Amino acid sequence: MLTRAIRIRNRIYELIESQTGLAKIYFASVTNCDRTVSLIHLAKDYYSMSLMLRHHGNFTEALEAGEKSLELFCQIFEENHYTIAESYFNIAWIYKDLGRYEEARKTFDKVLRSLQEECDVEGSSLSLKNTSRSMLLLGSTLVEQGRVHLQISQYGQALEYQLRALEVTEQVIGSKHSRVGTICNNLAISYGCKWEFDLAITYTKRALKIRRKKLGPEHQYVANSICALVQFKFLKGYYSESDEPANLFEQLEEAERIYSLAGSMKLLSLYFIKGRILHANRSWEQAVYWSTKALELAEQHSSTSILLKSYYVMNLAALLYDKGSMESNEQDIERAVSLAQQAQDIRLTQLVAYHPDVFLGDTILDTFKSRQNPYKLTGFHLTQCISVSMLLVYLAA
Repeated sequence: MLTRAIRIRNRIYELIESQTGLAKIYFASVTNCDRTVSLIHLAKDYYSMSLMLRHHGNFTEALEAGEKSLELFCQIFEENHYTIAESYFNIAWIYKDLGRYEEARKTFDKVLRSLQEECDVEGSSLSLKNTSRSMLLLGSTLVEQGRVHLQISQYGQALEYQLRALEVTEQVIGSKHSRVGTICNNLAISYGCKWEFDLAITYTKRALKIRRKKLGPEHQYVANSICALVQFKFLKGYYSESDEPANLFEQLEEAERIYSLAGSMKLLSLYFIKGRILHANRSWEQAVYWSTKALELAEQHSSTSILLKSYYVMNLAALLYDKGSMESNEQDIERAVSLAQQAQDIRLTQLVAYHPDVFLGDTILDTFKSRQNPYKLTGFHLTQCISVSMLLVYLAA
C-alpha cells in the first residue's frame, strides 16, 4: 500500500541523514515496494534520494539515482516539461561536482534549451508571462553554466552566462535578493579572472552589501566577499590612502573571525592572501609564516584537491626563491627548487600537457634552477596567476 511505501521512504531518509546505508538500501527498498506505488511517487523518491546523496557528497550514487528519476519522469512528462529540466539540472550539477565539466556543460545546455523555449526567451529578451519558478531555474542554470566555464578557464563565456543570469534573476526577484548577491559574487570572479579588477571590485562590493543585509554579518559568504575584495584590491595594486596594506589586513581580520567561528576551510585561502601581501612588501619572515600555514592547513584536510595544494606549494616556492635571492641564501633557493618541482609533478599528473599552468610551471622551474632571469621577473610576478586561480575558491552556488 501507499502508506507502507511512505513509511519505507521515511526510514530511508533517516538512514540518509545518519549517512549509513545510503544508495544500496534505498534501491533495494524501492524495488521491493508494493506495486501500487505510482510511477510519479517512485520518480520523486529517486529524485529526492539523488539530492540528499549529492548534499552528503556521495556523487556517484547521486548520479545513479538522478538518472533513474529522469528515466521515470521522461515516461510521465513531455520533453520540455519543467520537471524534466529540473532533473537534468540536478544531473548536470552532479557532473560538475565530479569534475566532469564537458558532460556538465552539455547537460546544462539541455536545461537552457528547454527553459528558454518554455520561458519564451529570445536572446536577452524575456517575457514575464512565464512562471517565476521556471525563470528562477533558468537563472540558476545560467549561473552554474558560468561556473563550469570558469572551471575550464573560459572566462569570456563564463562572463556572458553570469550577466544573463543577473538579468533573468533581477527580473523575477528584484535586485536585492541574496541570489543576486551570489551572481554578483561570481561576476566579480569572472572579471577578476580576466584581470578586469575595477569591475571585479565593483561587483564584489555590491555582493558584500547584499550579503551583509540578507545573510547577516557572520555568514561565511560575507567573509568570502571580504577576502575577494581584498584580493582584487591587492592584485590591482589598489593602495589609495584608505587602502594601505595595513588596512587590508584589518579587513581580513573580520573574515578570519567569521571563518574561525565556522571552522571553515576557507581560512587557508585567507592565509594565502596574507602571505601574498607580505611577499609583495618583502616582509619575508611573516610572509613565510602565513604561506607555510596555508600549505600546512591544505595538507591536513583531505577535502583540499591535490591540484589546489600544488598552488600553495608553488606559492611558497616563489616566496622562498625571492627571499633567497634578496638575502643571497642558497638554502632557501634550493628549497624553492624542490618545492617548485613538487608542484610541477602534481600538475603533470592532474592537467593536460598543453595546459597554461603546466607551461608556466616549466618556466618557473627553469628560472629557479638556472638562477638566470634575463627579464628580472621575481618569483612573485611569475606566480601572480596563482592569485587569480585562487579566486575560484570563492565561487558560490
